[in-house]
Amino acid sequence: MLITTSWDDGDPLDLKLCSLLKDYGMRATMYIPIVNPENKVISIDAIRAIAKDFEIGGYTYNHTWLTQVDENRMIYELTESKNVLESIVQKEVVSFCYPRGFYNKKVTEKVKESGYKLARTVKSLCTMLSRPLEYHPTIHAFDHNLIARSKHMITANDRSLATKLLLYRNIFKRWDMIAKKSLDHVLENGGIWHLWGHSWEIDRYDNWPLLRDVLEYAKVNGRKYGAEFVTNGMLVGY
Repeated sequence: MLITTSWDDGDPLDLKLCSLLKDYGMRATMYIPIVNPENKVISIDAIRAIAKDFEIGGYTYNHTWLTQVDENRMIYELTESKNVLESIVQKEVVSFCYPRGFYNKKVTEKVKESGYKLARTVKSLCTMLSRPLEYHPTIHAFDHNLIARSKHMITANDRSLATKLLLYRNIFKRWDMIAKKSLDHVLENGGIWHLWGHSWEIDRYDNWPLLRDVLEYAKVNGRKYGAEFVTNGMLVGY
């Protein structure tokens, strides 16, 4: 049983988020672009500070949707961002996250050629790692609409979890309730529980109290069941 979390965009609020994660003994991977035209990105000094306790993962140079650019631009976005991050943290960057979850076969090939060993998507209700370059998490710290939740049910790789959430109508509850129920499922049946999100999103919807509650639940119950707390990059070894 493994517990991991990951957080996208490299927003300055990641500093607050990382402090919270550290308080609850959570390991995490922070996916950070070098530049983000849509939002501010934390400073180089802040990245170094975060890297002392958490894994830093690649997220392209410009927060670029890789399915919408040509091959040369794709290669640049992948390799240059990896090089810059490695120069900052002084260690290999092995994890990558697809901006907006957009990827295809060509993109995964270039991600692999760039030296990444794991790439995370944004699909939900998944509790196993079968293809490292298409690694799907379990739960997004955000309340999706009914259409999105239905899609998650259809694409879930853990059918028993999806069925259980639907059977007891938990799939229609708040994200924090789904997070707890999905964690219970992993602790009882094995697998990987992976919470992901954005610090700015947590802040925008005032979800800090809910996140604290979920992290406390994960800490207490994870330790009770003997789960191992890992980063995304550590999953490659499993």
